[in-house]
Amino acid sequence: MEYAIPPKQLNVIETVRTFVKERLEPISLQVEKEGNIPEEIVEEMRQLGLFGLSIPEKYGGLGLSTLGEVLVYEEMTRTNACFRSRIGTNNGIGSMGILFDGTDEQKKKYLPRIASGRSTTAFALTEPNAGSDAAQISTSTETASKVADKAMDIFEDEGYLKRFQIEMYLRDVRLYRIFEGTSEIQRLIISRNLLK
Repeated sequence: MEYAIPPKQLNVIETVRTFVKERLEPISLQVEKEGNIPEEIVEEMRQLGLFGLSIPEKYGGLGLSTLGEVLVYEEMTRTNACFRSRIGTNNGIGSMGILFDGTDEQKKKYLPRIASGRSTTAFALTEPNAGSDAAQISTSTETASKVADKAMDIFEDEGYLKRFQIEMYLRDVRLYRIFEGTSEIQRLIISRNLLK
């Protein structure tokens, strides 16, 4: 089965392919060695809209389809995975929780900041009484976002540098736990939607 990708999305994918080849690949080893993505590169990622791939255009995102987003990630993973990780939380479960279940007020308040890359999102995936059943988590998304925002306000983009202890914490909590629980969460969401 073939899928048609709109020309606008094909342009985004081609732009990302060029960006990866011309800007990311040449600095990949340097970034690995220094543990730092240069701010000018992060700013270029912001300008390309890479922090809001699937966030709708009305909130400042690119509004890509799932296939378009996957193809962008395919291009991003042609080099050091840290570049994909830098944009991953904003495009994944952090922003999607607000997009799917947030109020209109929350969407208007948070999604433009997330899509612009000025805020980095997180998702409280596990709690003692909830396991990884996202629907049973009692910590509100709003509170988790505030904590993540405050941590990043303090450390800014340097929160991702290995020289700060928070880098390990952010990486482990935001990425590994998300990946561990993704399958179970997807099963829960799909089954609940099928039962509706």
